Amino acid sequence: MESKATENNIILVTEWNDHHTWPPLGGLRHLINYEKTNGFHYCVIRAAGRVFIDEKRFFEWLGNNGKAPKAKKEQTKTRTKQQQPHFARNNNRQKEAATTRATS
Repeated sequence: MESKATENNIILVTEWNDHHTWPPLGGLRHLINYEKTNGFHYCVIRAAGRVFIDEKRFFEWLGNNGKAPKAKKEQTKTRTKQQQPHFARNNNRQKEAATTRATS
C-alpha cells in the first residue's frame, strides 16, 4: 500500500521499493535517465555520488501529469534613464545624437 508523503522524505533510489510499490526500480531509473526531457529533474537530488528522490516532490510531479511545476515569474520593473547602467545611457545618448543629426 502506498502512502502519501506528509513530510519531506528523501529516499535513496535503491531503497525506493522499500517505501513504495510503484514505480519499480527499473522504471525509476528510466525516469532518472530521461529526467531533463520528462521533468523528473524536479524530484531528483544528487549528493555524494548517490541519487535520491524527494518523496513530496515526486507526488507533486506525479499529480502534475509528469511535468515539473513552473516557477512563478517575478515582475521586473522597467528602469528609468537614471537607473540604467552607464553604458545603456551612453547608447541612448548616441542614438539621440544620431537622430538629431539626421533630422537637421
